[in-house]
Amino acid sequence: MKRRINNLINLINEEAGIDIFRNTRRREYVEARALLVYILRHYFGMRLSEMQTLFKRNGYPIHHATILHALKSFKDVYLPFNPPLQDLYDKALQEINDKIEFKIRDIQSKIESVPEEKLDEVQKLIEELI
Repeated sequence: MKRRINNLINLINEEAGIDIFRNTRRREYVEARALLVYILRHYFGMRLSEMQTLFKRNGYPIHHATILHALKSFKDVYLPFNPPLQDLYDKALQEINDKIEFKIRDIQSKIESVPEEKLDEVQKLIEELI
């Protein structure tokens, strides 16, 4: 898993043309770090403390409140208003979705955003597929 995370970090750095662990608050860095945090949480199942350790190991000490803010802001604030970030998110998901465990987490992540009134329909579709 460590290798997959390093590959993800390298992909984000290369595609964004930045070093996400550089100590700056510039928008492209903040949004790229939020992308990493979102994927680590929703696809790798990392806890906040594990993310803090990862960032610290890479020379960027981060507070848990910053991670929580990134998690909350990524889907609703950063992603809708930044098409290149959406492209990078899609590339990152393609990179990790080749494993079944990530596919399952991807589906779970999407189900969380389904409106409550549509959940019965989703449940019926899943039952039909199984």
